[in-house]
Amino acid sequence: MQEKQQDLQVKQETRVVSKMKDLGKSMLDGMLKQVEAFAKLDQTPLTQQETAFALDILESVYKKVQEQNLLWSQIDIVGCGLYSQVKSYARLGLTIRDNELYIDIRNNGKTGLKDINIKKQYQGLEKELVKWCSKKIVRFYKDIVCAGDNLEKEFNFETGLTEIKKHEKDPKVDRNKLDNIIGAYAIAYVRELPTDTKTTPYMIYIDRNRIMRAYNASPTKEKTIWNLDTRKMVLKTASWELYNYFKPFIEIPIELKKDWETTKDEMNWETGEVIDVVVTETASDELISFDEEVEAEPTQAIAEEDIPVANPNYKKRPF
Repeated sequence: MQEKQQDLQVKQETRVVSKMKDLGKSMLDGMLKQVEAFAKLDQTPLTQQETAFALDILESVYKKVQEQNLLWSQIDIVGCGLYSQVKSYARLGLTIRDNELYIDIRNNGKTGLKDINIKKQYQGLEKELVKWCSKKIVRFYKDIVCAGDNLEKEFNFETGLTEIKKHEKDPKVDRNKLDNIIGAYAIAYVRELPTDTKTTPYMIYIDRNRIMRAYNASPTKEKTIWNLDTRKMVLKTASWELYNYFKPFIEIPIELKKDWETTKDEMNWETGEVIDVVVTETASDELISFDEEVEAEPTQAIAEEDIPVANPNYKKRPF
C-alpha cells in the first residue's frame, strides 16, 4: 500500500514538473514574439543569432521572476519597456550567460508596480569597447590597492600616460575588507597601429574617496553586495570609469546606434579633468549603484494568463 502511494506521488510530481515546463515554454514563446514584434516595428528584424540572444535574456527574466515568487500582473512590463530592452540588448550581442548583463527588479513608487530593467555589467562594457572603440583594445587588467601595498606609478614621456611600474601586494591584508582598500585601477591595453607588436597601457586610477562615493550610492542601507564581495564592487567602479574615459572613442554602427543609445545608463558621468588618464576625483555628485537588489515580498506563484502583452505602438518612458 505504501509503495503504491509513493508511486502515485512520484507520478503526480512528474506531471507537475512537466506541466510547469510546458507553461514556461509557452510563456517564453509568447514573450519572444513580443520582442520580435518590436524589432519589426523598428524595421530591424532580428537575425537568427539575435533571436538566440533575446531568448537567453528572456529565460533569465523568467527565472528571476519565478525566484522572487512574483505575479506578472505585479510587473509594469509596458512601462519599463521590457520587450524593447530585450530587443536592443539582443541586437548589441550582449548576453547574460557571459555575465555581460544582469536583471534588476525594483519597486516603482509612482506606479505601485515593479519595473524590470536590464543593466550592463562591466564585462558588457568591455565587450563594447573591444568591438567598437576606435582605439584597438586587445585586453584589460584591473586590481585593487590596499594599505600596505607597494604601488609605483611613473609618467611615460613617450606616450604621455602614467603607467604602473610595480604593484607588490601585502599578503597579510584582507583584500575583501573595505577598510583596507585605498584605491583601484583598470587598464586597457591598446594597439595604437595595426602594425604594432606591443600595446600601450591606458590606466584609470580611482582613490578611496571615489570608492566610498560608489559605496554610499548603493540603494539599500544594508549594502549587502558591497559587504559580501567588496573587491568585486570596487573593481566595477574602476571599470566604469575606464569605460567612461573611452566613451568618446566608441564608434557604433549606424544600424545599432538607436539600440546603443537606449541601453546607456542614465548617469551623470562628469569626471572633470582627466590628467594623464588617471582619475583621482570626480566632479559629479552622481554615485554608482550596481546590482544590489531590493528584496521582493513573497507573493503567489506565476500564472500564464497574468502575463500582459505589450503593444508595440505604445510609447514607453525612457529607461
